[in-house]
Amino acid sequence: MDFKIEDRLILKNPTPQTALDIFKGTWLSSFPGEYSQYKAGHIPLFDDSRIPESTKFLGPIEGKKFLDLGPLEGGQAYVLEKMGAQSVVSIEANSILYLKCLVAKEILGMQRVRFLCGDVVEFLKTTSEHFDICIASGILYHMTNPVELLWLLSQKIDKLLIWTHYFCEVDASRNKISSFKKISKFEFQDVSYNYHRQEYGVDFETNVYCGGTAQHSNWMNKEGILTALREFNYTQVNVLQDGDSVNGPFMLITAIK
Repeated sequence: MDFKIEDRLILKNPTPQTALDIFKGTWLSSFPGEYSQYKAGHIPLFDDSRIPESTKFLGPIEGKKFLDLGPLEGGQAYVLEKMGAQSVVSIEANSILYLKCLVAKEILGMQRVRFLCGDVVEFLKTTSEHFDICIASGILYHMTNPVELLWLLSQKIDKLLIWTHYFCEVDASRNKISSFKKISKFEFQDVSYNYHRQEYGVDFETNVYCGGTAQHSNWMNKEGILTALREFNYTQVNVLQDGDSVNGPFMLITAIK
C-alpha cells in the first residue's frame, strides 16, 4: 500500500478527544474527573480502588518510588501519582498500549510518571534502579514463566502488590472462557510448580490485543503463587481479594519481606 500523507494528518481542533480518537474504539479505560466527558472506554481504571485498599499492608504511597508492570493504558500510574508517589516507572511491551499510555499521560498531565516500552523480564534483569514497591496488575498470568518473574521481583523489591488470574484445579468451571491445553511441571530451587498452558489463538487485532508476548501463557494455581512468594522470602503474604470474573478466578495480593 502506498503511503498517503493525508492519512496521517488530523485536521481537527487539538482537544483531548482528538488525541483519544487516534485509538478510537479500542480504549478500555474511562477517563477520570473532568475528563470523563470524553469518549474512551468504560472500565474505571483511572479510579482504581485496589491501590488505596492495599495501603493497610504496604504502608503509605506518598514519597515512594514505584515500578508498574504492564500499565495497560496508564491507570495505576495515574492513581499512584495522585496519591503522592515520588516517581513511577511503568514498563509496557505492547507498543499500541505504550502509545495509549503516552496519550493518557499528556491528557492527564502526569508529571512523575515515566513510561518505557519493552519487556519487563529484560528490564528486571538489567536495571540498577531502586524501587520501594512494585505494582504487577494483570501481568503474571500473561507470562510464559511466571515463577521467573516473581523471583526476579524478589531480587529487586521488598514490597509487591499483585492482581492476577489463577487456575482453579478444584472447580474448573471457575476458569470460565480461558482455554487450557496441558499441564507441565516447572522446577525452581527444588520446588515444583504446575504450569497450565493457556492459548491466545491467532485472531487478535494488534491494536486491541492485551495478552502476553508469546502465543501462549502459563497460569499458576492459587497455592503455587503463594508458595513461590513465600519461597522467595516474602514473609507477609496477604490475599486481599479472591473472586471470580468472566475471565476466571482472580486474587489481589500484597507480599512484603
